[in-house]
Amino acid sequence: MADRLDDKGLATIFGGSGFVGRYAVAALAKEGWRIRAACRRPDLAGHLQPSGRVGQIAPVQANLRYPETIHRAIDGARAAVISAGVLASTGRQTFRAIHVEGPRAVAKAAREAGLERLVHISAIGADPKSSSRYARSKAEGEAAVLEEFPDAVILRPSIVFGPEDQFFNRFAAMARISPFLPLIGGGTTKVGDPSGKDETRKLLTDAAIGANIAGIESVFSKFLSFGHGEQDALMVNNGDWLGALNYIDFLRDYGRHFSVNRMLSQDSVKLRLEREQNLSFIEFNYMVLQAYDFVELYRREGCRLQMGGSDQWGNIVTGIELG
Repeated sequence: MADRLDDKGLATIFGGSGFVGRYAVAALAKEGWRIRAACRRPDLAGHLQPSGRVGQIAPVQANLRYPETIHRAIDGARAAVISAGVLASTGRQTFRAIHVEGPRAVAKAAREAGLERLVHISAIGADPKSSSRYARSKAEGEAAVLEEFPDAVILRPSIVFGPEDQFFNRFAAMARISPFLPLIGGGTTKVGDPSGKDETRKLLTDAAIGANIAGIESVFSKFLSFGHGEQDALMVNNGDWLGALNYIDFLRDYGRHFSVNRMLSQDSVKLRLEREQNLSFIEFNYMVLQAYDFVELYRREGCRLQMGGSDQWGNIVTGIELG
């Protein structure tokens, strides 16, 4: 709950009842702002009011697909935050409607209403050339916002997790019916993933890698039960098998299955070459090593399903073919 009300003015948060939006509401309320939490179903946003003083937070009806509701939501506001988003296009809630045209409409309304500040929460990996429709729509949304409101602040958070997220909690739910194997990249992190990078990633020491692994394990332990039971999760580290590889034997046995032509067509490689940015040989090997992960997961643990981010899709598919 807000411990003071400095009345810094009115801020409208679009998507204010969502996973990220509710925390933006609480943070701004604590700083003394009055909040309009703009959402499609304000009748389901009663959980927001306890984050502030009486009357400080008001859920209001607004839909990014209807500009007139946007104008009503920002009327009299000093600032606005766009935190609405979808993980998949369904029905009328498409990537274009929610990630591009909606933010454009908010930015235009904010400019016309004379708002002082506009913050747009996008996503890491937003790229107009990405093979992911989600990532492309996020990049188009950023451009649309800046076109209408040039001084807008664009945030690109990585994976956001917490009690209400749909990422770790989804995996946790899956782990209840099937053993779950979080894969730690203790081996591949020594190489560096070229995806989404403009330059070669800084190589980490073994001590730094060990500290990162410990941190990742502590996060997963909040969502998964590790042990030796039939449904317990098992933390695996690809450093266990990649570190023991004989380079010559590996190239002979597995390297012959990889086409350089296909490797050059991967977004992580193609984009770096198009920008004429350096791509080291060690980074070029990353997709080979990650593809090999699935082979070892299948051999060691009988793993039949591997999941990862869109930037890992090509490597995962190659691993399935290799296995």
